[in-house]
Amino acid sequence: MRQHANKDEVITLMREGWELGRSMSFDGSAWLQKGGWGKGGETRDVWSNTMQSLYRSGLIELESEKYPTARYRLTDFGENEHD
Repeated sequence: MRQHANKDEVITLMREGWELGRSMSFDGSAWLQKGGWGKGGETRDVWSNTMQSLYRSGLIELESEKYPTARYRLTDFGENEHD
């Protein structure tokens, strides 16, 4: 079984340059990728409930939504104030 990143890990990894994305297909899977998408870096799965919690807490926001993937970024609050 693959390990999933928790909320604090997602925030920390995004601050370190990992990109967070979600598939817009039926399964809606989400993941982080080190160095950005398509760069061949390490990946970590993210549970959908973790994404929802981060979004509802104002820590992440939608950056772009182009089929088949939606990208998310840290908000100012997520970038600077959540520790």
